[in-house]
Amino acid sequence: MFVASVLGFGIAFYGLFHKEVTQFSTVPYTVRTLLDAALGQHEFDIFSKKKNEFVGSMLFAIYILFSMLILMNLIIAKMSVSRCVVEIYSCLY
Repeated sequence: MFVASVLGFGIAFYGLFHKEVTQFSTVPYTVRTLLDAALGQHEFDIFSKKKNEFVGSMLFAIYILFSMLILMNLIIAKMSVSRCVVEIYSCLY
């Protein structure tokens, strides 16, 4: 799900900004930029004074919120599975 969202948002950002913003000049570079943003290394000023500044800023904010929601759900699911495994093994001993 996370990979699909990165690719989907990546294609949208590439379509909007591939001629204007160097971080979105190619699809692989766009995906790398979005993965960096999901890890907290994002810059909102890359859209300043561009043709689609408002749309780009809003899309970027939506991507950040959406990716954080997905990543938090993944970590909660992983912690839940780990807890179940610990409970199973604790009953055996």
